Amino acid sequence: MLHICCPYSEHPANKGRVCTDESVGWHVRDGYTMQSYRALLEPTGFQIVESAGFGSPLLVKLANIVQPVMSEKGVAFALPLFLMTWPLQLLDYPDPPVPFSLYVQCVKKHQVDRQP
Repeated sequence: MLHICCPYSEHPANKGRVCTDESVGWHVRDGYTMQSYRALLEPTGFQIVESAGFGSPLLVKLANIVQPVMSEKGVAFALPLFLMTWPLQLLDYPDPPVPFSLYVQCVKKHQVDRQP
């Protein structure tokens, strides 16, 4: 079984972004779509059995508040801010129309065939 969660390339914050600097801890690609996941996974024998989008507009706004503080001041300064915004993050909902991140659960095809 394989679980993958990466940026959704069609989200406005990810679309057209060029990720080149791995040293800052960000993603090295601007994201994926269900089509690109399938194109990469199916030739290797994986079948997508579940998928979901995460990152409603509210969650993205909250992340845009916390992330810059963490990048500039460090985790110690960002943690109190994260904890203050955490209750609002519980309002996030799965599968927004344009998610920030795209999750897939995959299994090898022969494993799918053996399930009851």
